[in-house]
Amino acid sequence: MGVRDFSSIVAVLFSANVLPTRTKPGGAVRGTSLASRTAGRVFGDATFPRGIKLPSFVGGYPPFTLRICMVARISTFTGRAIPVLSWVIMASDVSQIACNSVL
Repeated sequence: MGVRDFSSIVAVLFSANVLPTRTKPGGAVRGTSLASRTAGRVFGDATFPRGIKLPSFVGGYPPFTLRICMVARISTFTGRAIPVLSWVIMASDVSQIACNSVL
């Protein structure tokens, strides 16, 4: 395991929705992550320039509840992008291990 693998595992744990939060609408994902809280403190209410909105993934637990929402706030985008990047890194590692072990 290298630094990239360790940071990916930390990011997955950092992005788990385990912290309590305010009451949300019925269809919302329960709880919030440490990644979202930290991004909110770092970036505050800052938005992307020129009204740009970027796609972010919401949900995923339980399976088949993943959807894409467009967001304008930097903190929201960052908090939701951390787990996506960590899962991509972990999937890349697993595929490299599988390919190298077969050869």
